[in-house]
Amino acid sequence: MKTQFKALTITILILTAHSFFSITQAENPLSIISNTLETFKKDYQQHKVFVNTDKSEYLAGETIWMKAYVVDATTHKPDPQAKNLNISLIDINGKPVTAQSLKVENGYSHSEFQVPDSLAEGNYQIRAYTTWMRNFDDRLYFQKEIFIHNPIEKNFIRFWDILRNRRFNNKLENKSEKMHFAFFPEGGNLVEGVNNRLAFHAVNELGAGQEIKGRLMDNDDNLILEFESVHNGMGVFSFKPEQGKKYKAKVELANGQEKNIKVPEALSEGYAMSTDIDDDKISVNIKSNFNPEKYNLSNEIFILAHTRGKPYHSEKGIINNGKLKTAIPVDKLPAGICHITIFDSNKTPLAERLVFIENNAVNEPSINITEKTVSDESKELSVELFFESIARKNSSGNYSLSVIGSEKPLNNKNLNLATYLLITSDIAENLENPWYYLSGSNKETAIDLVMMTHGWRRFDWQKLLDNDFPEIKYEKSDGITLTGKVTAPSSAKSIGEYTIEMLIRKENEPIETYTTTTDNNGYFTFTGIDYYGLFTAEFSLERKIRQRTMDISLVTEDLRTGGFQKSFLTRPRTTVNRGDDWERTKRPKTYMDTRHHFVPKEQTTSQYGTPDQVIYMEDIQSNITSMMQLLRMHVRGLREVGGIITLRGVSSILGSNEPMFMIDGTQTHKSTFLSLNPHEVERLEVFSGPSTAMFGIRGTNGVLIAYTKKAESGRITAASYLLKGYTEPAEFYKSKIDVDKNIQTNTPRTIHWVPQIIPDANGLAKEKFSHKDKWNNISIIIEGVDNQGNVTYKIHKL
Repeated sequence: MKTQFKALTITILILTAHSFFSITQAENPLSIISNTLETFKKDYQQHKVFVNTDKSEYLAGETIWMKAYVVDATTHKPDPQAKNLNISLIDINGKPVTAQSLKVENGYSHSEFQVPDSLAEGNYQIRAYTTWMRNFDDRLYFQKEIFIHNPIEKNFIRFWDILRNRRFNNKLENKSEKMHFAFFPEGGNLVEGVNNRLAFHAVNELGAGQEIKGRLMDNDDNLILEFESVHNGMGVFSFKPEQGKKYKAKVELANGQEKNIKVPEALSEGYAMSTDIDDDKISVNIKSNFNPEKYNLSNEIFILAHTRGKPYHSEKGIINNGKLKTAIPVDKLPAGICHITIFDSNKTPLAERLVFIENNAVNEPSINITEKTVSDESKELSVELFFESIARKNSSGNYSLSVIGSEKPLNNKNLNLATYLLITSDIAENLENPWYYLSGSNKETAIDLVMMTHGWRRFDWQKLLDNDFPEIKYEKSDGITLTGKVTAPSSAKSIGEYTIEMLIRKENEPIETYTTTTDNNGYFTFTGIDYYGLFTAEFSLERKIRQRTMDISLVTEDLRTGGFQKSFLTRPRTTVNRGDDWERTKRPKTYMDTRHHFVPKEQTTSQYGTPDQVIYMEDIQSNITSMMQLLRMHVRGLREVGGIITLRGVSSILGSNEPMFMIDGTQTHKSTFLSLNPHEVERLEVFSGPSTAMFGIRGTNGVLIAYTKKAESGRITAASYLLKGYTEPAEFYKSKIDVDKNIQTNTPRTIHWVPQIIPDANGLAKEKFSHKDKWNNISIIIEGVDNQGNVTYKIHKL
C-alpha cells in the first residue's frame, strides 16, 4: 500500500489532545506499537519466495531449471516450517501452461519445467507462493518474467493466434505511449511555511521510467523553479509552500506531450519529515508549522524505525520552536529497507520515510577456475568456490550455480535473489535494472529516489494498532493437504459426523490408510500426505443403519495466477504472419485452465449420471408394502394401466413401452423388480428425461434402478481420485537442441546447472563440468542464502 497520511487539521489535533492526558507510563506509545509489531511478526509470519532460474531466455523445447527459496520475510532465514510451494508458468492470457507442487525442505527446493516445443514465442511469467501466503496480499507472491523463443512457430501458427498476437502488440504499444506522472512529498505530506522535499516519478503504463523536464508554478502562474529527472524518470526538488497558495507543474514528457499536474495541497498545520543518510547514521529532521501548546497538546513526538516489520530503534523527542533533529545509528540496522515513522501520543502515524541501508548487503564468493583440455573438442572446467561468510560466521548455506554460454554479453540487469529480497519484495513493484541499485556508479542517489517514490508496506498501521489482523484461512501443513466434503444429495440438512477412510495406492508401493472424522457439516481434511508423482486416493465411509448414500468430493483449488501483468520487460509478439513453410497441422494442446490437482475418476450421485428423481426409503412413510405401491405413490409421471407401467408415454406401436428395470446396476425382469421387498431397498433412481441417453436404445422408455441395502451396506468406496503429488526433480541434462538455434535467436544456453551447492565448514565448495561448444561469452552465476539470512550473488565472466 502507498504511504498515505491523513491531513493533520485542527479538529484532529483537538481530538488527540483529549487522548493524550489519559496515557500513562505503562501505556508508552512506542512500547505498544513495538509490541504490536512483534505480535504481528510472530503470529502472522510472512514468507518471501524466490525462484531462481538458470537463465531468463529459452528456446521452446528447452528445460527451465529452477531453485526455490522460502525464507522468513523479516530475517531472510530459510524457513524450516515451510513444506509446500505452488509454482506455475503463466502465459500472456493469464492461463497456466504448467504447474507443480514442490516439497520444500529446510527452506529450499528445486525442480524444472519442460517447455513444450509447440509453445508460442513470447513472454511468460513464473508465479510461486506457499499455501500460507494465501492468507495475505497476493502482491506478496513471487513473480518473474522470462522469454521463450520459438523460431518455427510461424510454420504452424493458427490464424486466430496471429490476430491475437497483433491485438496484443497494439495494446502493448498503447501502454508504452501512455505516460503517467506523480508527486511524492517526503514523509507523506507537504506543509506550509517550511522547506519540503518533493520527489516525482514519470513512467509509461508498462512501468518504464520516462525522462522529463518540468517547471513548478504557483496559482498565479509565477515560475518557482525548474526541475528534471535524474534516473529512470525519478527526481526530487525542494521548495517552501506559502500560506494559502496552490501549486502546479508543467511537465514535458518523453513523447513530447506536455501535461499540467496538480501539486499535492500543503497542510496549513502539520509535520514535515526529511532524512539524510551518511556512512554511520540516518539524520532525521522533523518540522512543524504550529505550536502544539496553542491547542493544549503535547510537543512529544515518537519515532520508530523498523526493517521488514522488526523494530530496531525507537525514541521519544520534543518539538522545540517547530524543530526536532535526531539520528539513528546505521550499524543498528540490517541491510534492506528501513521504515522510519513518527507518531503522536495517540499512536497516530504522522509521517513516514523509507531509507535503504546497504551494510554489506550482498556477499560475493571468491572463484578460482582451472581448465583442462579433454579432447580436441571438449574442455573440463573445475570451479572452486570460497564463501567467506560461511567460514567466518560458522553458518551453513545452500546455493545454486549456473554456467551460461552466449554470443553477446549476458544481461545481468534482471531480477536476482539479492535485489528481490532486499528491495523489490518490500516495495511490491518491479524495477528496471534492479541490480544497478546495489552496484551502479550512482546507486546511493538512485536507490534513495526509489525509497521516496514507493511507500508500500506489508501491513496497515491503523489496522495493526486496532488489532485488526488478517483472517487465517489456510494453515501451515506438514505435507500435502486434501480437503473435501461429504454430502447427502437429497437433503440440505447437516449430516453429522462421519468417519471417513482414505486408501492411497501408488504403483510399486504398499497401500497406506488414513482415517479422519468430518465436522457436523461434512467437511474433512487429511494432512501430512507425502507422495511424489501420481497416486490414487480412494475415499470410503461406514454406512450407518438406515443411512442414505453419501457423496464424497474433494475441494479443488484453482491456481492463483493473478493474470499476466504486462511490464517494461514484456516484448511484442514476433509471429504476426505465417511462415513460408506453414502447413495446416493439429497443434498439440499445452494449456490448462486450472491446476487440476484433483482429477475425479468416479462420481457417486449415480454411476449413470444425474437422475431425474431419487427416492430415499428413509424419507417416505414406512407403510409402503410393495414396489408397485412405491412406484404409484412416489414416481413422478409414472402411469400403471392394466399392469402396464409407462414412464415416458407411448413411444412404440409394436414394441414395449415399459421402462427398463435394474437392481443394483444390473438389468432385470419387471417381475423380479416388482417382487423386491421395499424395506430392503435403500433408494430408487428414476431416469425419465434426456438423462436416459446414457442407456442408449434400452433407455428409450425410461429407466428405474433400485439399490438394495445389502449392496449399499458395509464400507463402500464413494469416490476415487487420481491425484498429483509433489514433483520429483530431475537430474540436470544438457539440451539436445542444435546449438545453432541458440545462436540464430541470440538465446543463451545452459552449459551446466547445479541447484544445490553446499559449502563445507571452511566455506569451500567444488564443482566440475565439461563443455565443447565455443561461445564468445561464458558466465558463472552463483546465488543463494545461508541459514543466518545472508544473501549471496555473483556473476563471474570467463
